[in-house]
Amino acid sequence: MNTSEYDLSKSSGSPDHEEKGKLLEIQALLVKHPAKAMNHLIPYLDDESHVVTREVINTLIEVGADNVTPLIEALGHKSKQRRHFSALILGKLGEKAIQPVMEAISHHNPSIRKRSSAILDDIGQNTIKPLIDALTTSKGNCRMRSLSILRKIAQQSIHILVKALKHEDQDIQKQAIITLEQLGTYAIEPFINALEQEDESISQRASEALKDLGEKVVKPLITAMESDNEWVRERAALVLSKMGEFVILPLMDSLKSDNEWIRVGSEYALGNIEHKHLMNYVIEGLKHPDPRVRMSTARILGEQKDSHRAVEPLIEALKDKDEEVRCNAAEALSFIGDQKAIEPLFDLLQNEKIGSAFIIEGALMRLGVSETKLKELTSVHTL
Repeated sequence: MNTSEYDLSKSSGSPDHEEKGKLLEIQALLVKHPAKAMNHLIPYLDDESHVVTREVINTLIEVGADNVTPLIEALGHKSKQRRHFSALILGKLGEKAIQPVMEAISHHNPSIRKRSSAILDDIGQNTIKPLIDALTTSKGNCRMRSLSILRKIAQQSIHILVKALKHEDQDIQKQAIITLEQLGTYAIEPFINALEQEDESISQRASEALKDLGEKVVKPLITAMESDNEWVRERAALVLSKMGEFVILPLMDSLKSDNEWIRVGSEYALGNIEHKHLMNYVIEGLKHPDPRVRMSTARILGEQKDSHRAVEPLIEALKDKDEEVRCNAAEALSFIGDQKAIEPLFDLLQNEKIGSAFIIEGALMRLGVSETKLKELTSVHTL
């Protein structure tokens, strides 16, 4: 019998003599053994008659809410038809079956575990609140058991929690974040998606959770900086800027990305990292073969608090073969404010093109060079 698409509606045809007998047996069981009817009725799910199985399924849906344990046990039965129909009934019971099906996720029988997860997946959105409540309302050993169940559910059906992050009820959104925090690497993608949330308490919580996950989130966060969503780009860069030394080299490497948003985000993150070894890494970027890395490196160095160590490397960068690198180095030196840069900038001004000369003049003025002195140099340069 094909059970993939099963019609539970009453058919117009009449049952034959044998089917009538079985239907009478079913009704008699409900009368004689109402408390144990579930156990007696489940074997009828193996019947070859569509009329009989349809009647049993509808009956079990009506009486099954009070005790679904036999149905859950039937998920591990050797009969494929019985397993399928038991899952169908539990799915039809919906919210009434959620809690026991959630508990079945940790059943010793792998077949029951697998099918319980699939049932929760089918029930879908309605599992969100019971799933979260199981964690937030239980205590002690019960809470640990709930957490274990939730982890198993989320690992197999994590999109349920992803949906919860966009639920109209903000309490459910926040509890979904709390639940995801317990799931480690399984939660990386949902947390990155949560960065786009308008509710800052949710996006902030997601940001903190991502930061706590450490090195394993660096690559996903860098990828997130090419998102079409501005909040995701900015918040991903901000999270990276608050992480440890291990993010510096991946971010430096990302400065040569073909994606402009990744370059911009990486530059922002590096410019806001507070780490004692940051300057050592960034200064090396001035020697990188890719001019985009050298340009970004110069800009980053100009924004650092402890940037006086970068003065000599930046002066050397004024000789770079790339015009934009030279201009960025000139601006960086002017932001640092070291007077040692004035003479090399004068030398550069006398040999630079008109467009770049304007930038270098601005750098010299920030270093305190008078407009009169600049005019003298400019007039010589234009002769």
